[in-house]
Parts: sequence; C-alpha cells; structure tokens
Amino acid sequence: MDPAWISGYLTDGGRGVSDDDELQHIIDRLLTAVPTGSYVAVANTTTAVNGEATAEAVRVWNIDAQPKLKLRTPERIAEFFDGLEVVEPGWVSCSRWRPEPEYDGSLPVEVEQWCGIARKP
Repeated sequence: MDPAWISGYLTDGGRGVSDDDELQHIIDRLLTAVPTGSYVAVANTTTAVNGEATAEAVRVWNIDAQPKLKLRTPERIAEFFDGLEVVEPGWVSCSRWRPEPEYDGSLPVEVEQWCGIARKP
C-alpha cells in the first residue's frame, strides 16, 4: 500500500470536538503532517435530514454521554476542508456516497451522518 495516499480518518472524530476553532486546528495539523496527494475521510452528524428530531436525540444523548456530540451543517463540515480537492460525489449523506442503487433503481434513504473524502493538492 502506498503511504502517500493515506492520511487521516476523521470519521466522527469531529463530532466530539465542540469548538470549531479547535477542530480546525486539529485538521490543519493533520494536513500539515501528510504529503501532497494524501486523502482525508470525514464524517459528522448533522440535522440535514430529520432536523429537530435529530437535534432532540443529540440533546438527550449529551445529558450523560462523553464525549458530547456536536452537530454541524453539511456546509460547515465542508468549510473545514477549504482548499482541498473534494472527491465526487462531494459532501453527502453517508448512505449516498457512491451508493449501489436499490432494487427499484432509487438511491438509499439519506441518514444524518454526512461524509466526504478530500485530497490534499
């Protein structure tokens, strides 16, 4: 396996970091440490699909859970990776990232976990 393409895996890593500036610092440190051409995979919980129902579930979760979940919009998640080359299909619901069509040809139902892969130019 060529280590030039392996860099980071922030799947749900950002959801437990409540401060956006701190998360940006973590991401920047990761990207500084990896070579050009490396990829980073990212996922974070959102309210883009079920809105208030998910927000309420996260509120209840956060009463006792550690780490606390931090909801972010898909747009906010994408902003953390400005300057990187986003791999198609971009920042989407995880169930829609290069999905296999359902038996009827439709796409899978969207979930509140959004993800993407980006390449360091």
